[in-house]
Amino acid sequence: CGKVLAQDGKITICHCPPGNPNNCHSITISVNAWYAHFTHHDDYIGACIDNPDRKLVNVTISPNPSTEGTTITYVVNEESHVTIDVYNSGGTKIMTIVNENLQPGTYTTTFNATTPGLYLLSLYAVTPYEEVQDGQEIIEAK
Repeated sequence: CGKVLAQDGKITICHCPPGNPNNCHSITISVNAWYAHFTHHDDYIGACIDNPDRKLVNVTISPNPSTEGTTITYVVNEESHVTIDVYNSGGTKIMTIVNENLQPGTYTTTFNATTPGLYLLSLYAVTPYEEVQDGQEIIEAK
C-alpha cells in the first residue's frame, strides 16, 4: 500500500466490521491497535474508497468559454496537498493557481487569460496517506 504515515502515534485505516463487509469506513486508530484490526478484520491501511467515483477535489470552471475571466471553483473533499497549474496550448506552464495543503472546503480563484486561446488546467491532489487524483480541464478564452 506504499508508505505508512503515522502522525502522533495514529494511522488512518479502512475498517470493515466483521459480518458487515459492506459497511467499511475510514477510522483513525493508535498504531498499537493495528494488529487486532489486521488479524481479526478485513481492514487495510489508508482511507476507504466508499464510492469509486468519489474525487478528492471537484473542479468547476465558469463561464467557459470566457471573454473577461474565468472563475475556478474547487471543492476539496478530503485533506489533501492540491496543485492546480495552467498550461498554454504550446504546453508551457504559465501559472500555478494553488500549491498547498488544504482542508476540506470550497475555494475560488479567477483565471484571466492574457491572449485568446485554449488553456489546460491540470489538477494533482494527494492525501496524507498517499491517495492520488490527477486530471485536466480545458479553459477557452475568447
